[in-house]
Amino acid sequence: MDTKKETSKGFVIGLIVWLILVATTVVAFSKEYSVSDWFALLKTPVATDWLPANQSCCDQADCKQRQVRINYAGLMEAWIEEAGNWAVVPPETKITDPEVLVNNPFFQRVVCYVPTLGVICYVDGNAGG
Repeated sequence: MDTKKETSKGFVIGLIVWLILVATTVVAFSKEYSVSDWFALLKTPVATDWLPANQSCCDQADCKQRQVRINYAGLMEAWIEEAGNWAVVPPETKITDPEVLVNNPFFQRVVCYVPTLGVICYVDGNAGG
Protein backbone atom coordinates (compact mmCIF):
# COMPACT_ATOMS: atom_id res chain seq x y z
CA MET A 1 0.00 0.00 0.00
CA ASP A 2 2.84 2.43 0.77
CA THR A 3 4.31 1.71 -2.67
CA LYS A 4 1.02 2.69 -4.28
CA LYS A 5 0.96 6.01 -2.38
CA GLU A 6 4.58 6.72 -3.31
CA THR A 7 3.88 5.99 -6.98
CA SER A 8 0.86 8.31 -6.96
CA LYS A 9 2.84 11.00 -5.16
CA GLY A 10 5.66 10.70 -7.71
CA PHE A 11 3.20 10.93 -10.58
CA VAL A 12 1.58 14.06 -9.13
CA ILE A 13 4.97 15.73 -8.57
CA GLY A 14 6.06 14.83 -12.10
CA LEU A 15 2.82 16.20 -13.52
CA ILE A 16 3.23 19.48 -11.62
CA VAL A 17 6.82 19.87 -12.85
CA TRP A 18 5.70 19.18 -16.44
CA LEU A 19 2.88 21.74 -16.19
CA ILE A 20 5.27 24.38 -14.86
CA LEU A 21 7.71 23.74 -17.72
CA VAL A 22 4.96 23.98 -20.33
CA ALA A 23 3.55 27.17 -18.80
CA THR A 24 6.95 28.90 -18.66
CA THR A 25 7.68 27.94 -22.28
CA VAL A 26 4.39 29.43 -23.46
CA VAL A 27 4.94 32.61 -21.43
CA ALA A 28 8.49 32.93 -22.79
CA PHE A 29 7.25 32.97 -26.38
CA SER A 30 3.79 34.47 -26.13
CA LYS A 31 4.11 38.25 -26.09
CA GLU A 32 1.84 41.05 -27.12
CA TYR A 33 2.92 41.99 -30.63
CA SER A 34 1.31 44.42 -32.99
CA VAL A 35 0.94 43.05 -36.49
CA SER A 36 3.83 45.23 -37.72
CA ASP A 37 6.02 44.00 -34.82
CA TRP A 38 5.22 40.41 -35.79
CA PHE A 39 6.20 41.07 -39.42
CA ALA A 40 9.52 42.50 -38.15
CA LEU A 41 10.26 39.08 -36.59
CA LEU A 42 10.22 37.36 -39.99
CA LYS A 43 13.73 36.43 -41.10
CA THR A 44 14.97 34.36 -44.01
CA PRO A 45 15.44 30.81 -42.71
CA VAL A 46 18.36 29.92 -45.01
CA ALA A 47 20.86 31.77 -47.16
CA THR A 48 20.04 32.03 -50.85
CA ASP A 49 21.79 33.54 -53.85
CA TRP A 50 20.13 36.86 -53.13
CA LEU A 51 19.59 36.99 -49.33
CA PRO A 52 21.69 35.83 -46.37
CA ALA A 53 20.14 33.76 -43.58
CA ASN A 54 18.45 35.67 -40.74
CA GLN A 55 17.89 38.69 -42.97
CA SER A 56 14.63 40.55 -42.54
CA CYS A 57 12.67 39.09 -45.40
CA CYS A 58 9.60 41.20 -45.55
CA ASP A 59 7.06 43.56 -44.14
CA GLN A 60 3.33 44.04 -44.51
CA ALA A 61 3.78 45.25 -48.10
CA ASP A 62 5.44 41.98 -49.20
CA CYS A 63 3.67 39.47 -46.96
CA LYS A 64 0.05 38.55 -47.20
CA GLN A 65 -2.28 35.75 -46.24
CA ARG A 66 -2.40 33.82 -49.49
CA GLN A 67 -4.28 30.91 -50.97
CA VAL A 68 -2.00 27.92 -51.46
CA ARG A 69 -2.24 24.66 -53.37
CA ILE A 70 -0.09 21.66 -54.21
CA ASN A 71 0.65 21.49 -57.94
CA TYR A 72 0.88 18.39 -60.15
CA ALA A 73 4.61 18.04 -59.31
CA GLY A 74 3.89 18.02 -55.57
CA LEU A 75 5.20 21.55 -54.97
CA MET A 76 3.39 24.16 -52.93
CA GLU A 77 2.27 27.21 -54.86
CA ALA A 78 0.78 30.48 -53.60
CA TRP A 79 -1.63 32.72 -55.47
CA ILE A 80 0.16 36.04 -55.93
CA GLU A 81 -2.72 38.43 -56.44
CA GLU A 82 -0.55 41.39 -57.40
CA ALA A 83 1.20 39.34 -60.11
CA GLY A 84 -1.95 37.53 -61.22
CA ASN A 85 -0.38 34.05 -61.13
CA TRP A 86 0.69 31.13 -58.96
CA ALA A 87 4.28 31.11 -57.66
CA VAL A 88 6.19 28.11 -56.34
CA VAL A 89 6.88 28.30 -52.59
CA PRO A 90 10.33 26.74 -52.06
CA PRO A 91 10.27 24.44 -48.99
CA GLU A 92 13.48 25.99 -47.66
CA THR A 93 11.70 29.35 -47.28
CA LYS A 94 9.54 28.04 -44.40
CA ILE A 95 10.08 29.98 -41.17
CA THR A 96 10.17 27.69 -38.12
CA ASP A 97 11.19 30.17 -35.40
CA PRO A 98 9.01 29.28 -32.36
CA GLU A 99 8.52 32.94 -31.41
CA VAL A 100 7.14 33.68 -34.88
CA LEU A 101 4.87 30.62 -34.86
CA VAL A 102 3.42 31.12 -31.38
CA ASN A 103 2.69 34.79 -31.97
CA ASN A 104 1.31 34.42 -35.51
CA PRO A 105 -1.86 36.54 -35.65
CA PHE A 106 -3.13 34.94 -38.88
CA PHE A 107 -5.10 31.76 -39.60
CA GLN A 108 -3.97 31.36 -43.22
CA ARG A 109 -0.44 30.83 -44.44
CA VAL A 110 1.48 34.09 -44.79
CA VAL A 111 3.64 34.16 -47.91
CA CYS A 112 6.17 36.93 -48.59
CA TYR A 113 6.68 37.73 -52.25
CA VAL A 114 9.00 40.23 -53.94
CA PRO A 115 8.47 40.61 -57.71
CA THR A 116 12.19 40.54 -58.53
CA LEU A 117 12.96 37.58 -56.21
CA GLY A 118 9.77 35.52 -55.98
CA VAL A 119 8.68 33.90 -52.71
CA ILE A 120 11.31 34.65 -50.07
CA CYS A 121 9.66 33.23 -46.95
CA TYR A 122 6.44 31.85 -45.54
CA VAL A 123 4.82 31.00 -42.22
CA ASP A 124 2.15 28.38 -41.70
CA GLY A 125 -1.19 29.66 -40.46
CA ASN A 126 -2.12 29.60 -36.80
CA ALA A 127 -4.85 26.99 -36.75
CA GLY A 128 -4.98 27.22 -32.97
CA GLY A 129 -6.49 30.70 -33.06
